[in-house]
Amino acid sequence: EPVTIDFIETLSRSNEEIVTAVRAASERDQKIADEVSDQLEKIITTQKQCQDFLLRQDKDIQVINDAVQANIAANISLRDYFRKNKQWQLADMIRAKLEEAGIVLEDTPQGTVWRRKR
Repeated sequence: EPVTIDFIETLSRSNEEIVTAVRAASERDQKIADEVSDQLEKIITTQKQCQDFLLRQDKDIQVINDAVQANIAANISLRDYFRKNKQWQLADMIRAKLEEAGIVLEDTPQGTVWRRKR
């Protein structure tokens, strides 16, 4: 399913809220800060790529599709970290924010998979 401008804008808002919440948690707990910095950086970097797309209306849709895929993967990785460490509120918040953006997460025995809401 092609990525639309509306989808990118909604995902961007969700990412901003996720980054804000995780940064707040990181300020309270250095272990979180140390362990999630890579995922957070991926979210921020791919978020910037998405925002750049919105500004330029880049014609290379594959570039933006790759950024969206990487962004969602980083969010899932971050959520997995919080689930593993029993930080349910943060894990649930990430799921909820992604769902607001139109992304449904499904936890399977093989790991978390995602799909776009229909």
